Amino acid sequence: MFDMERVELEIAVDAGLSIGQLAERFGCSKGSVRYWLGKYGLKTQNRSGRNSSPTVEAARAAGLSTFTAVCPTHGKTEFVVRSDGGTRCKRCRSQAVVNRRRRVKEILVAEAGGRCALCGYCRYVGALALHHVDPTTKLLGLANKGRALSIKTLRGEAQKCVLLCHNCHAEVEAGLLVVPIHLRE
Repeated sequence: MFDMERVELEIAVDAGLSIGQLAERFGCSKGSVRYWLGKYGLKTQNRSGRNSSPTVEAARAAGLSTFTAVCPTHGKTEFVVRSDGGTRCKRCRSQAVVNRRRRVKEILVAEAGGRCALCGYCRYVGALALHHVDPTTKLLGLANKGRALSIKTLRGEAQKCVLLCHNCHAEVEAGLLVVPIHLRE
């Protein structure tokens, strides 16, 4: 394991370097820098100021669940105070949810064969949908209301479905196409 000297790390932290800059300076990963910062009880200026700024403290003291602060990605924006006392930019949190849903859909599409069962379309995951072949067995909609469900729950529901492109799905829903019996099982 890479060994980092406390004195050298303290000097670099006092100089205001970020975790990324520290990793570059010491020739190691950001994870290694975080490990050594934690081991020595040090915090970068950015990190030590993030959750202890007057805005955050004022929001907590006032019992507010949101406040305005500066996000490194989005600039001045609204933050939420989490139940564990930490904070998060609302826009970063929203983007994390979008990214997770996309990853989950990619997994489910791959497990369902990766292409439309009727026409073979496979160019864009966003143009594919999981169609319940027997609506009476449908417990939940896989894309409804933005619910965050476990991958295990979603896989169970996806097993009752056939993968269709949006065009074929629309035609099946309209009764113009029928899912063949061998695909219904």
